[in-house]
Amino acid sequence: MSLRLLIWFLVPATLYAAKNIGYYSAIVRVEHLLLAERKMVGKVKQHISQGLGEVTGDLRSYVDSYGDDWLHPPRDHDDPLHLAHHPVGAYLLIKRLSQENVQDIFQQAQNLIGKPNILVQVPDQEDLEMSAFALVRLQAIYNLDIHSLAHGQIVMAMAVPQSAQPRLVAISSPEPFLALDLWDTMFLGNVASDQNHFEDAIRWYSYALGSAYGLKEKVDAMSKMASAHAKLKQYDQSLAIYQEALQLDPNNQILYADYDDTLQLAAVDDGTVAEEDDPELKALVAKSQHLCRLDVVQVRVCHVYWGPQCS
Repeated sequence: MSLRLLIWFLVPATLYAAKNIGYYSAIVRVEHLLLAERKMVGKVKQHISQGLGEVTGDLRSYVDSYGDDWLHPPRDHDDPLHLAHHPVGAYLLIKRLSQENVQDIFQQAQNLIGKPNILVQVPDQEDLEMSAFALVRLQAIYNLDIHSLAHGQIVMAMAVPQSAQPRLVAISSPEPFLALDLWDTMFLGNVASDQNHFEDAIRWYSYALGSAYGLKEKVDAMSKMASAHAKLKQYDQSLAIYQEALQLDPNNQILYADYDDTLQLAAVDDGTVAEEDDPELKALVAKSQHLCRLDVVQVRVCHVYWGPQCS
């Protein structure tokens, strides 16, 4: 399985699962969104450069903020639509197009250039949440290094027998413009938590905490992480994190209330762990994920020595 097929399988399928859209239709739709935005920006930039008329402030601002890396993909790349196939690229594309005024931006561009038709049905908040969840699950299933992923590179952490340190295998080249900011990493954690994937949420909140600078951002990440631990009935970890957060922000009444709630939950806890999947099912899933990771690595090695025909 190549990286492209890996991304094609999980990202579009999860992205539009809630829309009841077919798998291949979902792939085409993500690609269509990339091409439609690229076409719209290119046409408007051409209009501006030729001085063919005034452009509204919102439209100019949108076009000016559109990076050249999105408008002009590298010529040497074997996939001109790779930004739609890249997990972070797909998420950032949906995030940008799901902004409140984007449909109006496209209409302004259409009114400006006349023909050809560049209008497209832009994604909504549900699409954004599903694209975020796709990224969350991709990271978990393929054990992707979160730091690298947040900086636009796909790096898989492979377990090494008799070693506590994983072996990091680069699956894609770095693309710094495909970077996740603090808002993104917190949002990914929130989406994972909303989907009851609390272990995934903890990983993203932990990464967000490490990249947060302000007091409010640090406390917010710690509070969300403590809550996720509590949902897993990991009360000791949850209370310890709450205590650490209260040391940073001792006047935070919401933190105190959440801390007290967790204390009460811990006091009445019957000692059972949070409900887990059937052990045989967990073992089967773990084996399948391991085989998926090996498959990606084998294809990566094949590409290094023999080129793209290995796909």
